Amino acid sequence: MGGEGSKALVLGAGNLLLSDEGFGVHLVRALEARWAPRPGVTLYDGGTAGMALLPVVEEHTHLLLLDAVAASGEPGTLLLFHGPEGWRSAGGLLASPHQVGLLELLSILEFRGWRPEETALLGVIPGSTGPGLELTPSVAAALERAVEEVAAILEGWGF
Repeated sequence: MGGEGSKALVLGAGNLLLSDEGFGVHLVRALEARWAPRPGVTLYDGGTAGMALLPVVEEHTHLLLLDAVAASGEPGTLLLFHGPEGWRSAGGLLASPHQVGLLELLSILEFRGWRPEETALLGVIPGSTGPGLELTPSVAAALERAVEEVAAILEGWGF
């Protein structure tokens, strides 16, 4: 649980030029606009940085990644994966090349001895990952539910 000295990173990943692929970044922006973060929580736009995020992630005891995942189902459906096993199972749901960098990042962090108290991936099934600056209507509609889900996850972690 997020006790004294705990620090949570809410990391939005994605490419804003590829419509719903930018979901994680759009969600971080929605959180910044609609939600007052708790002490010890950092909201971070990771874009497509991948390995460059190593020092940022290492500073935290909790990690919540926000991204698009290429799962079958209705666009706009939110999916939640917990812990290292969840990350590995989500690895088969890569929506874009930047996620390969994120999975490699987590492997390197584990190799270097980073042992977070909690990790989770909150993803959305995209409607489109083609060129476009806006989210599709079904994914845009999921933003408010996703804001509530992020708050609930962090609360469950003690933040």
